[in-house]
Amino acid sequence: MLRLVFNFRFSVSALALICTGCHQVERQYEAETDTIRGIVRLLEMYTYEHPGIRITNLPQVFIAAEQGYPQQWHGRFETFGKQAGFTNSFYEKYAFFSPGITNPWMEGELVLMNARPYPGPEDKLLRNVVSRSGNRYFRQSLSETAIQRFLKESSVAEPKPVPMPPPPPDPPPDETSRKAAEALLEESYRLHPVPIWRRPAWQAAGVVVVLCAVLYGFFRLARRP
Repeated sequence: MLRLVFNFRFSVSALALICTGCHQVERQYEAETDTIRGIVRLLEMYTYEHPGIRITNLPQVFIAAEQGYPQQWHGRFETFGKQAGFTNSFYEKYAFFSPGITNPWMEGELVLMNARPYPGPEDKLLRNVVSRSGNRYFRQSLSETAIQRFLKESSVAEPKPVPMPPPPPDPPPDETSRKAAEALLEESYRLHPVPIWRRPAWQAAGVVVVLCAVLYGFFRLARRP
């Protein structure tokens, strides 16, 4: 009987691991790190193309880069609900410091930071902070405790984002753009095919096969005297 219970628990655990691998949920601190890297790249590009002009907001950077509104980032963080870090627009996600503010933990002058803290590993509240020295930008993740201590000890008011209206919906692509995008996607699949084990249909089929094998083994063991 003990052997039967052990085998059943082991099978259920293995099946749970397989299902977890098929539907992995992105953790917010991973999305935050990936996004701030993209923001830093845009800041560096802007500084290179517009030397001597101070950056004071995100729309300034996106418009100069001809990127349009970052719908992908907006949707990515909307999935985190109240922890998204903005109310109406992704442009509210980061707040810019006044000129001349420095931090002992970072090189150069502070540029921006998350307007709201976000949960990091073990639910520790964090903020990404970006500083600038010359034409180089540096990013660092600091705890909310360290941020508040720095603001208090330096008598610096916490920067607030500029309220922004919700972005307009993307215009529907015309027929020519749609066909061009489909052709580009097909060419990408042809040159870089997705491995068979990473395709959703095959992953679902694998889960079904494993589940059937687990149930078959369980019932075989259950019928043993």
